[in-house]
Amino acid sequence: MVNMHNHTRHSDGSYSTREVLEIMERQGFEVISITDHNSVDAYKDLLDSKVRSAFSGKIVVGTEFYAQIEGFCVEFLFYDFDLKQANRHFWEGSFQCYKDILEFYEFLKKRTRQKLASFGVVINKTSLNDIRNEIADRADEITQKMGYKFNAEDDIWKDHILNPDSPLAIDFSKVLMDGFELIELMRGIGAKVILAHPARIIKKDWYIIDKVKNLIDGIECYHSEHTEEYAKKLVEYCRSHDLTVVGGSDFHEDMQKLEFYGRDKLTGEDVLKNFKKLV
Repeated sequence: MVNMHNHTRHSDGSYSTREVLEIMERQGFEVISITDHNSVDAYKDLLDSKVRSAFSGKIVVGTEFYAQIEGFCVEFLFYDFDLKQANRHFWEGSFQCYKDILEFYEFLKKRTRQKLASFGVVINKTSLNDIRNEIADRADEITQKMGYKFNAEDDIWKDHILNPDSPLAIDFSKVLMDGFELIELMRGIGAKVILAHPARIIKKDWYIIDKVKNLIDGIECYHSEHTEEYAKKLVEYCRSHDLTVVGGSDFHEDMQKLEFYGRDKLTGEDVLKNFKKLV
């Protein structure tokens, strides 16, 4: 089994590098990648034999970056690149985006509260989850004030910040690196390029997929938030465009994400085939 999308405390995960490896080992994965946001620091931890020995399988070098295409927030997974050159890019500031992902999240929360305040909705909560909960509690009031339907079950990130139809949508063109420039930069250090969980690109997923199809190596078709039907469509698209099918849990802290749909789809021959296409 493979799991090509995992996070540690080096970005916004809840576990250390060793703890993540121990979890992946217990789950029986054979091939994994650690894909911290805007960071490759977890791979420094792997230089310690005590850390590396926690996982008996193959570890593919990886990272995940936020970028923007036409103002929409898009995420890319990069694999099998030169670590030394990647670190040099960080040192030289080549990545024109937030290096500290937690700082980026602070920007998102601040901007969301500002947008709500512009409609007379004052929210003092400081975490995205707490903001979501308050919106859920005050959904009817906020709907009336903003003239846009808010539901108690809405996800503040996916249903609003990333949704171009929501009044809380954010234009990322001035705060994130251009996706095409990022791909070119990472190609320069040997990276394989994967479009991450396209379902999050609300309303624009297939539009963006068509925009980047000739620049990427594959798509993360199997993801913990993808439905079986959506994953099937992505797999069919990959097959018709000669793109690699990738699967990952996007593991941060939620153990249930390790049971993501498609975990058992990339086993046996599929593991070998897709792995060889990536590295």
